[in-house]
Amino acid sequence: MAPEPDVLIACGFPSLESARRRVSELSAGPLDWPLLFELADQQGLLPLLSRALGGEGLNQPDDPARARVLAKIRAVTASKAARSLWMAGELTRIWRNLESAGITAVAFKGPALAHLAYGNVTLRDSTDIDLFVPREQLGRALDLLAVDGHRKRSEAWDTGFSGACEITLQRAGLDWALDLHWRFTPPYFLSFDSGRAVERSIVTGSAGFAVRTLCPEDHLLYLSIHGARKGWERVRLACDIAALVARCPLDWDDVERQAERTRCRRALGMAVILAHDLCGAPAPRDFVERARRVRAVRELAAEAGRRIGSATHLAGERGGARFHLRAMESARMKARYIWRRALQPNQLDAEWIPLPRGLSAAYYAVRPVRLACTALRRVFR
Repeated sequence: MAPEPDVLIACGFPSLESARRRVSELSAGPLDWPLLFELADQQGLLPLLSRALGGEGLNQPDDPARARVLAKIRAVTASKAARSLWMAGELTRIWRNLESAGITAVAFKGPALAHLAYGNVTLRDSTDIDLFVPREQLGRALDLLAVDGHRKRSEAWDTGFSGACEITLQRAGLDWALDLHWRFTPPYFLSFDSGRAVERSIVTGSAGFAVRTLCPEDHLLYLSIHGARKGWERVRLACDIAALVARCPLDWDDVERQAERTRCRRALGMAVILAHDLCGAPAPRDFVERARRVRAVRELAAEAGRRIGSATHLAGERGGARFHLRAMESARMKARYIWRRALQPNQLDAEWIPLPRGLSAAYYAVRPVRLACTALRRVFR
């Protein structure tokens, strides 16, 4: 493993003492500090990197280049902390407005996960706000948010597409988006029980921040599915899971039963193995060992671990359909995935070729053409 990705992984150790000790060991050797900054920024890990670099010895760099990068890390982290606090305040305000209107809104990832996993919204660099509302409340939620100044980022985005699960909204003056979901995961991928998650959701917060979010068990399951869908493109996800497992008492039997019921045991096992092996997540030993005994889980975790340790991957490579299919547990799930990915249209298809609403059925033909063109561009680029 290259030292720069290894430093980022060490930042995610739940124990601050362990994180600082490991980062100190790695920074004593040759390290490309500008590359480290770039990767940490891409991965949303600058706050954790800054915290891990907070030891007295690391604040006294022995060369000018390193000093400049450390100063930049501290300055950018301070700016991001202010942004995270602003985002948390906006999320609280939006959630309270929706709740006052009788709309059940559940925040996940973003500031909600930062508070749940780290106890501090500034320790996770969130790119946007993710809110779930039940499908039957979506229209009212969109109307209320429109009154609040939130507009569709693109007029092509429509909640009626069969392959859609969210709509992106933007408010003037803010540099982040609000992703309003009526499904936690796209219909083509592993399922997540939205109704059960809403029933078990909790209200969390402190110091003026308050929001409804997924309970720790459901957040772990969602993050596992999310990691499998994204091909484990981010080190931060393993850090988030390790922090969540370390900070929140979890009912592991409940997590395992739900994973079995929704057939996402491979995704869960892979996530826990990665968080345990890379970041030292204190998951139960018997749970980790059971996951390792499943060949598919073991191989997927190994592949994801190699990808996480690659500086090339950290710059943006993704897992792809092959990884998705291997994460699925039955031939029926795989067939559903292939059919839905090939034919069910979403917002990207509408942005590729805008059509009048009366011709929206044509997107079932547009989608396979767009996917074929995308694949050809990747082959010949």
